[in-house]
Amino acid sequence: MIKEMKELKKEYKLRFDKIQALKSEIIALDQNIQYCKQQLLSKFEEYFQRKYLVPMHVALEEQSNHDHMDDLSANPDVDPDALSYIRAKEKVHYKIFSNQT
Repeated sequence: MIKEMKELKKEYKLRFDKIQALKSEIIALDQNIQYCKQQLLSKFEEYFQRKYLVPMHVALEEQSNHDHMDDLSANPDVDPDALSYIRAKEKVHYKIFSNQT
């Protein structure tokens, strides 16, 4: 019985170490996902600024100055692509920060 118990302890230790390694890998992957999300948003903001010659924070400030997105939609001076981007950015921002809590 003692020999069997030692073998079971060895098996337990091996499995425990495997679980710890998997947990570490999961944490690293989660951090990588968060980093990639931030990079994606950053690169898209750079693209947006190059394409529309408007810094993202300015576009968001303009958007926040209006009470509703409908106000922006009604404005003929607002580029439809920019409006689509602003809406998408809000949704992504909401999803990212709502998942973190």
